[in-house]
Parts: sequence; structure tokens; C-alpha cells
Amino acid sequence: EYANGFLPELSNDFPIFRYADVLMMKAEAITRINGPNNQEAIDLVDLVRARAFGDNHTALTSLSLDDLLAERGREFFAEGYRRQDLIRFGKYNDSWWEKPASQPSKNIMPIPAPQLQANPNLDQNPGY
Repeated sequence: EYANGFLPELSNDFPIFRYADVLMMKAEAITRINGPNNQEAIDLVDLVRARAFGDNHTALTSLSLDDLLAERGREFFAEGYRRQDLIRFGKYNDSWWEKPASQPSKNIMPIPAPQLQANPNLDQNPGY
């Protein structure tokens, strides 16, 4: 039984960022600041591609935000980044495969009912 119904304090809650993610974040920042086809950003993404594909990788000659999103999708497949990446790149509300287009209100999650009941100053996020 936990005190007050809460889980005990655990010391295993810490973020992990892979070096590839750091390189991709830097490439994205450079691309957003300086525009597409910046050689420094291209070189950073090529470092990640070379690690992933070794001698079989083809060096990039251009890099747009759409290219960068696609690279992030390949590199971080199944690591839980895709939703936040799609929102950040403005693509989450688009339709794809079996998903119809969605409203921008779906970019944020609903506030759970217990939190709304516990704090009358909270208002539910729009669209929920």
C-alpha cells in the first residue's frame, strides 16, 4: 500500500538522448535559421546516415525540412518521437495512410478528468 495512494519516489526517471538526436536537432536548428541546403546541416545528417548505413549510404546533396523530417522518421523509428516531430514540422494534422486529416486542437492532449475535478481553475483544452 502506498502512502496517500501515490507511488513511492523513484530515482529511475531520467531522459535519454542519443547522439544522433543531438546531431539531428542541430541540423534542424541550422536549417530553420539559415534555410534549406545549408552545408553544415547536410554534413550533420550525413554523419548519422554514415553510422546507420556505413559504406552503403549515399551522401546528401540537399536538405529541406521535409527531407529532415523523413530522415528523423527513419533514424528514430519506434522511439516515440514521431508525433512530436510531425507537430513541430506542421504535418501532424495532414491525412496519411489510414489516418484522416485532423483538427489542430488534436496537437495537444486532453486534461484528464481527475485533474479537472481536483483543480477548478483548469479549463479543458479546446476540442475535448
